[in-house]
Amino acid sequence: MDPAGAKHILVVDDDPLILELLERALGAANFRVSKARRVSVARDLMCRHEFDLVITDARIPGETGLELAVSARQRGIAVILMTGDTEWADEHGMLPDQYLAKPFDLAELMSRLRALL
Repeated sequence: MDPAGAKHILVVDDDPLILELLERALGAANFRVSKARRVSVARDLMCRHEFDLVITDARIPGETGLELAVSARQRGIAVILMTGDTEWADEHGMLPDQYLAKPFDLAELMSRLRALL
């Protein structure tokens, strides 16, 4: 059961294990969680629901999480971008405080999440 007034977070990653891990961790911290394995599904969810924050992998096959992050920010939604490829992030001009490197520490993720919310 979702707590009344809980912040709603959308988690987007093509890795089902990451989705499960974040759903459990965020749920245990009393956040409402929706999840998607594709950006197209995430966009549909963003049209149908209000989210306080999006956590997305930057490199999802097809339309990327980076593109989703831009769209979410344009809607006023906070974003945490994750990547397992820090060289890719560097190539895209991202600073280390603009993404969360995988594998990530859940405490660091929660700290960033709470700072954004």
